[in-house]
Amino acid sequence: IAQPRPRPLSLTFCPAMYACCCAAEGDEKEIQFSTSALKTAIVVPEVEPKAPEFGVFKVNVASYDFVSLGVTFDTFGPRVITAISDGALAKFNEQNPNLRIEVYDALVAIDDVEDAKGMDEKLKGKLPETLTLKLNRPRQVKVAFKKTGGLGVKLDWKNKSLGIVVNEMQESGHIADWNKEHPSDAVTVRDRFVELDGKRLLGAEMIDALKKEKGDNTITLTALKY
Repeated sequence: IAQPRPRPLSLTFCPAMYACCCAAEGDEKEIQFSTSALKTAIVVPEVEPKAPEFGVFKVNVASYDFVSLGVTFDTFGPRVITAISDGALAKFNEQNPNLRIEVYDALVAIDDVEDAKGMDEKLKGKLPETLTLKLNRPRQVKVAFKKTGGLGVKLDWKNKSLGIVVNEMQESGHIADWNKEHPSDAVTVRDRFVELDGKRLLGAEMIDALKKEKGDNTITLTALKY
């Protein structure tokens, strides 16, 4: 006895609902499913921008009401901020505490201008309405040891530079010993020592202070790693 062939099942989709039409042996039924109940509102909370603990970041500084940024740079190497006074940056910090610009941040670019001469030109004369500053915040490492011998590094500095800069590493010395014991905080070329026992020193001051240390006490150098 020949059996009747079932009629095919059809399934269609639309943005608002599912529609399913079934037919067998001449009977037709339509079942509709609304998807409106399946929709769930997802609220994504706003994430307030925040400057990184260290690394590169950008800020937009309103500068039209100011004659200057109100900032002092060390120009021995990258433009490292050494002081912030009254001006556009101080106002920015007041209004944006989570994006606060800090001493030791290095100015990398102004409005995508990265060369030192070009950045200086940007800051001359009347400031525009806004300036986009690209900054590099260093990771700070505290290097502690008793100075019973040489550091084992060649250093570069000027009398009034911000601290002293590591120019070359040697295989022996206090810094080499530190690096072996603290590989994740190892001192490398271009790191800058800016503080001795928590006191910020200029280049010549740092060299004189290190020469006077005799190894009786543990000293701590603050290194900036950009």
